[in-house]
Amino acid sequence: MNRTLILFLSLIPSVAYGQMKNRCAVIDTDYEIIGLSVSSNDDLKFVTSQGKTYITTNSDSIWHSNKSLVANTADYDDRQLDQASFFNKDTAIITGYISGGDSRIKNGLYLTIDGGQSWKLIDYGGNDWIYDAFVDKQGHAWIGGSSGRIYYSKDFGQHWKILNSPFVDPELRMKSIYMMNSKVGIAGALFNAIYVTTDNWTTYKKIRTPFTQNKYNTNLGDSFQDINKVCLWKNYLVVNQYGYIYYSNKDKIFWKKFPVKIINFEQDPVSKRLYALTDDFRIISFTTPTDYAYLSKEKLTSGIIKLANRSVYILNNSEIFKVNSKGVVHNYLLTNDRKINEVYHVTHYNKLTWGVNGIHLYLSENEGKDWIRENILPIDPVDIHLLNDSAAILRDRNNDSYTYSLKNHALTTYRFNAPISDFLSSPIYSMFIRSGSDNCSQEEESFIEYKNENRGLLFSNKVSIYHNSKDTSSVFINKANGNVLNGILTSINMDPYTKPTLSDFHITKTDEKNYLKLVTKRLKTNTVDILGNKKKLNKEFYYSVPNKLHTLKRSVLSKVLDHQESIWSNCSNLFKIEIINETHDTLHISRRYYKNTLAWNLPWVVEFKGKVFNSNSITLSKWIGTCIPNGFKDKDVFDNKNLIMNIADYLYNK
Repeated sequence: MNRTLILFLSLIPSVAYGQMKNRCAVIDTDYEIIGLSVSSNDDLKFVTSQGKTYITTNSDSIWHSNKSLVANTADYDDRQLDQASFFNKDTAIITGYISGGDSRIKNGLYLTIDGGQSWKLIDYGGNDWIYDAFVDKQGHAWIGGSSGRIYYSKDFGQHWKILNSPFVDPELRMKSIYMMNSKVGIAGALFNAIYVTTDNWTTYKKIRTPFTQNKYNTNLGDSFQDINKVCLWKNYLVVNQYGYIYYSNKDKIFWKKFPVKIINFEQDPVSKRLYALTDDFRIISFTTPTDYAYLSKEKLTSGIIKLANRSVYILNNSEIFKVNSKGVVHNYLLTNDRKINEVYHVTHYNKLTWGVNGIHLYLSENEGKDWIRENILPIDPVDIHLLNDSAAILRDRNNDSYTYSLKNHALTTYRFNAPISDFLSSPIYSMFIRSGSDNCSQEEESFIEYKNENRGLLFSNKVSIYHNSKDTSSVFINKANGNVLNGILTSINMDPYTKPTLSDFHITKTDEKNYLKLVTKRLKTNTVDILGNKKKLNKEFYYSVPNKLHTLKRSVLSKVLDHQESIWSNCSNLFKIEIINETHDTLHISRRYYKNTLAWNLPWVVEFKGKVFNSNSITLSKWIGTCIPNGFKDKDVFDNKNLIMNIADYLYNK
């Protein structure tokens, strides 16, 4: 049986190409990979959501592609390709939201019998958004989705019929299906329903779910009951219900957690083992639910997994891994179907031009007409500053800087020495503070301006606050000591990378009391975490955190301050400070977030004349907090109660 599995693989250390001049382009994988095939002789194919098939003779070879099924400008309402399922290396179906002719009726799927070189549109006889498909080597196929119907083919997807589906209101939408053979199978619905069959859905039996057995918080509502994945494994059932994975003996339904926390799973029908991904991103192999072994010690990140040829093939949008008893083979997805032409952050010096695309570093001797791959890096540069033709400073998304030299083809950590000395050589003239939404439908903005009018004192007389174009500005007479600010900036200049200790925050008993009030407020709302999963918070744990602060390790505080949001959106919030000196140089200091603020807006991003670095100056944060009035957007982040909450969240999630 062929089946694919979306997994999560961690960042693997870079594989340097050394001095080899590689002219192969990175495969354009802006589109999601929806299916992977591995033949017995190690030929590989994968299909993207654009309907383009990529082919290679083995995992370390160059890939080649065919024409896409869907144009770049295809109408979303016309078709969406969600899943490619391979019967064998030549025969596969693509399912999703596909019209067979009339765009109003979603009765189509695509079939190939030549390994993806061409695709034929097939009418399967329904009108569904197909959520899941399951196929086997004998040519059997089952698909289902939004109507709850199950459609079946026994001739490699050529012809289809409707089976006796168990899914009716309110269990209408079939979300997942798995067949052990042509008769025995299991299927799950979006709304808390699991059925099993022993006669290919002529008859079926409903079984209890983890949700109905109260295995996780049952107060979350219908949206948190989805049966996302199902599997029949030996004498067991395995299910993923809303991200919670359980197993049960099939003869007596009693759901249990695995001894290791896993976040995804897949069965190998040949070895009868269950392969799973743990929550610390390692692959393990189960012979029974309590007997397991780690397949490799490497941490992994997102991709598709395929079990074939006594190996595990793992594919994401840029890399492929082949894992077996001999070790791990790791290669990047490259093609010579076209020249390297997608290069960003292009910078020219004298004879050479440098550029990047993700982790790929490129050089050109003719100002970008032709590129060669210099190396594949362990970082994703967002800026290149050339020192000369053969050396550069590269900055990554975390604002860490590195030098790269063509002499040794390697990265070295780089730290700025006195990066804002030039700015400090002239007195501060003015300061502008702005906090607001950026590119959001609900616009909020607060800003205030200070000017140096008397012996280093910065004065303000008005604060402007807008909410959806409504002006609630008010008089705000305040003065701030520019000499104090100059001293803070001088300290940052002398040691840009210093990190505060917990004692630097001067947490008081009042801060702890305010934190406990914040906990009480949060417990009433049962907040949702970043991944969208509601989690029942432990009241006793959160109330105990203030007593744990005096034994808190410095490494924990460092990880809290280094926190990176795991979401991204076009809409964000930006707290920005612009400080201008008397020679009209501008020092930019900012903090951007998408969903959750961090206490004291740390770390700040400091920018001056092309130099960018992070600063964890709590002294700067506290001084800025005194410069803005109550009601100013995100004023509340300048408070130790939020720091304690950030620490509590880190410890609780850990």
